[in-house]
Amino acid sequence: MRVDAPPALASLARLNGLSGRAAPADGKTFSPQTPAMPAQGPQAAQSAMPALATSSMAGLLALQSEMQRPDPRQTAITRGRRQLDLLEGLKLALLEGEVKPAQRDQLRAALEDARPEVDDAGLADVLDQIDLRLAVELAKLEPRANRGS
Repeated sequence: MRVDAPPALASLARLNGLSGRAAPADGKTFSPQTPAMPAQGPQAAQSAMPALATSSMAGLLALQSEMQRPDPRQTAITRGRRQLDLLEGLKLALLEGEVKPAQRDQLRAALEDARPEVDDAGLADVLDQIDLRLAVELAKLEPRANRGS
């Protein structure tokens, strides 16, 4: 059975001067001069680039899709830490004697921020306590805000 090279390989072989060479005397058809060997030089780089770009792009897309799936547990932990940071800022503002309206708005937004569901009961309990503390501090600030306006 004879297998002919596709037209693209045949034309590439003609460009590289590989067509018309005689087969080796031992009857084997493979030699370094056959079109089965990769081309050398700029033509080889250009012909390999689409395949490399496709495989690289597929790898990048797979990595990106993996990175875009946030872990609900980690998201909940990050939310809790951000809320604790806001409560710490509130404590410092109370010690200085002035809580700014923007700070109060940040606290309200942090409390209204949706919390992802977590399977860990201990983590859920801690996050509930942080939410409760945030709600209590906001409730204590509301009468002050109403008295000042």
